[in-house]
Amino acid sequence: MLINPVAVIKILSEKVQNIRLDYIAADCPDDEYFANIILDLILKQSTGQCEIFEENILFNDDGSDEDDSDEESEESPEEESASSNYEQSPAKKGRVPIHEEYDIKTVENIVDYNTKYGPKATFKRYKSLKGDHSKLIRLTQFREKGGSKESKILEVKGIMYQKFLEKREKLESVHDIDLNKWALEAAKALSLPGFVGGKTFVTNFKKSYGITSRKITKFVTKVTLEDDSKTQKKAFEFTEEINQLKTSQGIEHGRVWNTDQSGFNYEMTSARTLSVRGERDTQGLVQSMNAMTHSYTLQVLISNDGRLAPKLFLCLQEQGGHFGPTVSRQLEQNKPSNVVLASSTSGKMSKVTLRTWISKCLSPIITAPSLLLQDSWGAQKDETLFQECLSNPTFLTIKTIPPKATKYIQPLDVYFFRQYKILARKLTDPLRGSEKLRDRVIIMRMHSFIYNQLSADIFRPMLLFAWQRSGYSVPERVERFENVLSINFSIGLEDCNGMIDSRPCQTSAILKCAHCSIFLCARHCLDPLHYH
Repeated sequence: MLINPVAVIKILSEKVQNIRLDYIAADCPDDEYFANIILDLILKQSTGQCEIFEENILFNDDGSDEDDSDEESEESPEEESASSNYEQSPAKKGRVPIHEEYDIKTVENIVDYNTKYGPKATFKRYKSLKGDHSKLIRLTQFREKGGSKESKILEVKGIMYQKFLEKREKLESVHDIDLNKWALEAAKALSLPGFVGGKTFVTNFKKSYGITSRKITKFVTKVTLEDDSKTQKKAFEFTEEINQLKTSQGIEHGRVWNTDQSGFNYEMTSARTLSVRGERDTQGLVQSMNAMTHSYTLQVLISNDGRLAPKLFLCLQEQGGHFGPTVSRQLEQNKPSNVVLASSTSGKMSKVTLRTWISKCLSPIITAPSLLLQDSWGAQKDETLFQECLSNPTFLTIKTIPPKATKYIQPLDVYFFRQYKILARKLTDPLRGSEKLRDRVIIMRMHSFIYNQLSADIFRPMLLFAWQRSGYSVPERVERFENVLSINFSIGLEDCNGMIDSRPCQTSAILKCAHCSIFLCARHCLDPLHYH
């Protein structure tokens, strides 16, 4: 319905003159402010931009904005108490709630500016208001009430999350009852009447912030935490020392090496599987229980330019600490070119096996000034072993990583061995049904294949990342890289590209070669050995 603005103003003027007031206030800036609101409303009605008669009127009896976003939800008291969500109520159609359009600081700035300079100056400074007087009123009401219900709920959640982080940083336990208590305390402090928290509110809060119940897998004391803080400081100082040493002595990235050992059970298994919900025992099949408790050791060398040393050292467990004549001949006939084989009674490294590793794996790559980073394992501290076994001992500078700091600054521990064991486990599972996993030749070929795969150029960014994440300088910074899962196991249903008696192998492939991208089943990874 359209109106004549001149006629409306004339009628309004006559009615105002007939009103008798006991008290008339002095002129003030609010007079112009309120007059502009009335004029704005009349002009909008005259052009058909609003229908005040269909929407009742701009104000309620109490003077508040009728469709303010703070309006109570129509949810029944019983439903509200049960859900305890105190969720947002729908805003007026076409109107953005104040708490979504402005942050609380901006609201305060606008209202303060309007109080000091008036609406005209405020509209000129804050273009987002678009000369809307009703929005200015809503902002003022929003400020007076300390924000809308929705904004207060968000603030409650923010306070809860901050307290949650503070507790977990101190490694203190947190439960749902704690979250609910913090919510009630925050709601009381923010003058949020009717808020009762409850199970649903807490559940939604945990989902929003990615919080879940976790079993505590490790308990520590305050002394342990203090020691760990000191260890991290020593770790940082060590990486800074190494970076400066490389620069001052002009040691190339390819001449900086990290070495470490890693143990492998003779039969690797996955600790998890999909199964039926509610079953009493979830069992898994293995070839030998004994093989799950006995292990052997690998020793690896990785360079600061993202490459693996030519040789992998493999120390198997043997009764008496050495291979018999028949076994020695069999292993020598099947030994891959990238594996150096040794044995001990425990399957772990000793001074004897360390000598073999130095002379056959380390010595051939120390042909110029080089730097070796190693952990504080006792046998490695004996410098005479290196002096006796290296061809050029003067070329090598050895630096020992501070005790307990390897998880922070040893590249092999930080990222490499995890990827290595993923590949080993995924290769072991399909072999379990057809091969004897404890067989020395199978073990030797499996690690030769894995080591050769990780030596591919496509894995170089991943190896560089291991150094970078440990805090060492690298020749080129790594922003993105692919790992074992994306390179070797990102395949669909593909047939193996291997051949059996001049016929294509029709077995489903389990991985893709990192060198040539052909698809291989478990058998054709090892027999014949797929090697580049």
